[in-house]
Amino acid sequence: MTFDEALAKYPTLCATGFGISNFKPQPTHAEALRRLEADREELRTLRRTEIAIASAYLWRCQPTVTARQHSYYLKHRAEAWAIVDGERSYVSNGALITAALLADLVVRPCEPRALRLRDLGSCDPNAWVGVSKRSVDMLITRSHSRHTPVSSESRGIH
Repeated sequence: MTFDEALAKYPTLCATGFGISNFKPQPTHAEALRRLEADREELRTLRRTEIAIASAYLWRCQPTVTARQHSYYLKHRAEAWAIVDGERSYVSNGALITAALLADLVVRPCEPRALRLRDLGSCDPNAWVGVSKRSVDMLITRSHSRHTPVSSESRGIH
């Protein structure tokens, strides 16, 4: 799946995940749509490095046919794994979900109604991703045992 195909297939996919984050007080539907479009534009333009980091991380995970790993947990694991030039990297939840879709991994929203535009702002933005827990755990062990950080050039992140 390409980036544009992912955005077309998932109309609520944005930087925060599926739909905008839960807001209190609840925004009007028009305001929620404005926030969603701004978040989608942010994913298109500003989050490319995060998607590259998440892609490099997920590429090292073993795919599964069932989505059982939580996107927010994987986002934190990718951040811990991606020490770039001595600094821990930031990866948004939406960037992790996008990377999983681009890698053709199984992705299932935690709350299916999060895919509906009419439910913006009232749903869990996270997703379940089809990668094995064992491969995630192995990457955790490797990231904690690594003594020297890896440069951005060696990870293919520019």
